[in-house]
Amino acid sequence: MRAWQLFILSITLLGCASGNRIEHPAPDKNALAHALGPSEKIFSLYLVGDAGYASRDPLSLTLKTLQQHIHQADSSSALVYLGDNCYPKGLPPPSSSRFKRCKKTLDAQLKILQDYAGKVYFISGNHDWKSSGRKGWEQVIRQEQYIESKLQRGNTFVPDSGRPGPVNLPITIPRSDSDSSITIQLIALDSQWWLHPHRKPYAQTADHEERQKKIFTRQLSEMIDRTNDQRTVLIGHHPVFSTARHGSKFRLSAHLLPPVFGSLYVLYRKIWGLPQDIAHRTYQTYKNALLTAMDHHPGLIYASGHEHNLQYIPIQRDSTTRQHFIISGAGSDARYVKHKPPLQYGKNTRGFAEIAFYKDQLRTLTFWDYTGKKIYQTVLK
Repeated sequence: MRAWQLFILSITLLGCASGNRIEHPAPDKNALAHALGPSEKIFSLYLVGDAGYASRDPLSLTLKTLQQHIHQADSSSALVYLGDNCYPKGLPPPSSSRFKRCKKTLDAQLKILQDYAGKVYFISGNHDWKSSGRKGWEQVIRQEQYIESKLQRGNTFVPDSGRPGPVNLPITIPRSDSDSSITIQLIALDSQWWLHPHRKPYAQTADHEERQKKIFTRQLSEMIDRTNDQRTVLIGHHPVFSTARHGSKFRLSAHLLPPVFGSLYVLYRKIWGLPQDIAHRTYQTYKNALLTAMDHHPGLIYASGHEHNLQYIPIQRDSTTRQHFIISGAGSDARYVKHKPPLQYGKNTRGFAEIAFYKDQLRTLTFWDYTGKKIYQTVLK
């Protein structure tokens, strides 16, 4: 490609990069109260991902704020760590010079769970799998063993042993005003299994791996079919929609540093993608399997991390099916998010998400920043 062609391509991409800015007005408390009516909140699900830079002494402010929230909610709540629990390459062997630092990061996340009466789950991300490196499978198993031995709460790191899932995690909420109970259904997935290029379960050969992907999709579809769509949340590390870097959205400055070649880099990630980008062909197999299993289930929620920000993306799958995609990967870092449809809300701040479940199938999504400020709230319809 000649220099003048590169220049024109660069200018074109710069024009495309500006996007449409979405204004996010402050939540209308009266409208929210009207939507919820007299309905009673029965359960809160807290979601935080990518806490892998967290410090223990002093405790990171995001974790300290999250600790206050989960302890106030008590047993009527659950907390899910959405992967990338330790940067840069998960928990190495004790002989490694990085072991002590990673151990402190995991201990910070465990520290806030002392005397917490709610449910707790950890899932893994690509960095926990040694940043997609060799012996990543061993690395994630080591982290699972460490967390479960420290927590002493049984099977809290899911799916087990680096398997892809899906894992059914029903949370039963007893009701004092009746004999019936309500079940919140979590379904845990290890999305990195799909992207990991080295040794992993059920992948002795390429044929074995392809067979397991079909089994996964069928099992997930059947699992969803047996649940109440309004009470079900799928949890995995990797998002399937995003308006941040893994969704090929970058700041304008990314096109300019260096000039021309910066734009070519952005174009590459948009069309082909790096292995951890949604555009990448391997990532697309995970996205397609997940969306296939979710077909025709209005109201389903999929929560993920991976992007270091907070995003809410409602997707109208067809004329009758609207689903909710939440990214809460701002546990210890904050990065750019582009305000462009289908994003309804996005913020590059450290923080976490809360999904509150009410009587009568009602649900709300709230984003809290690291100081405890409520920065966004909406009803999930």
